[in-house]
Amino acid sequence: MKKLLMLLFLVSFPLFSFAQKGKNQFALFAGYEYFPEQWDGKGYNIGLEFKRYVSKRFYAATVFHTGINNGSHINNYESNNVTHSFYLHNSVRNYMLGFGPGFDILHLDKHQVYIQAAVGLASSEQKKDGVEISPDNRHTIKTFEEKILRFGLSTSVGYDYAITDWLTLGVNYTGWYIGYDFNSSINGKISFIF
Repeated sequence: MKKLLMLLFLVSFPLFSFAQKGKNQFALFAGYEYFPEQWDGKGYNIGLEFKRYVSKRFYAATVFHTGINNGSHINNYESNNVTHSFYLHNSVRNYMLGFGPGFDILHLDKHQVYIQAAVGLASSEQKKDGVEISPDNRHTIKTFEEKILRFGLSTSVGYDYAITDWLTLGVNYTGWYIGYDFNSSINGKISFIF
């Protein structure tokens, strides 16, 4: 985690220098995230975002995302005319650090509608329980773990409303492609403009 935060800083630092125009925007976001391949798809996500405007409508963005899912499932099956029930768990931790372009589709007074995309480094840590049957017909629960490190991709469309010159509140829809799955999220966002 510390390495990802350091990488976020290093990737964000050049944004301060390559553009003369515009403003900076730092945001915190959090919301519901859907994990389609898990037993219980309901999860949540939190993250940070930094934007540097290079013109009135175009900007470069750095995004750090954490997606979390903890689910459970009751597995019932019959073996030798005996019904077996097992309470199985799964957990997922997705992380992404990405960089990409963004564009304000609409910017009227205090209202702003935008789209953005980011590509970068992602990791996924998954644990999922399974039932193993031994030759002597004993049933045990075993936890299977998988960790992957690969590229990640995100796309967002959102709306921000300016409360003051330095503060906005907003919502967005973001799709995250991390690991093997495409997850959807709906987020609330608070941004500080400087």
